[in-house]
Amino acid sequence: MYQIPKWWEITFGIVLILLGISLFFLQKKSKENVNYYRKRQLEEYRKQNPKFKGNYEDAKLILPWSQRVKLLMWPIIGLSLIIIGIFFSTGFMFSFFIR
Repeated sequence: MYQIPKWWEITFGIVLILLGISLFFLQKKSKENVNYYRKRQLEEYRKQNPKFKGNYEDAKLILPWSQRVKLLMWPIIGLSLIIIGIFFSTGFMFSFFIR
């Protein structure tokens, strides 16, 4: 049976951990995009209702599910990559699946 070298497992695990950490920084950018989307949605609502002077919550506008997924996707993927990277670095993953 083929044995994967330990240095390869550790290197790949560290790369996955760093990639997972870097994905957490994308959440700030996605929050900015959601705020921009809300602002644009409110401007469009005000064009359709010129007498409206309230804010986003007063207009009872909702954020579509696609925008919510874009906001929550990066931390979930980042956490998953960090966990997988830890398993790769410790060698537990391959010793568990390959015997």
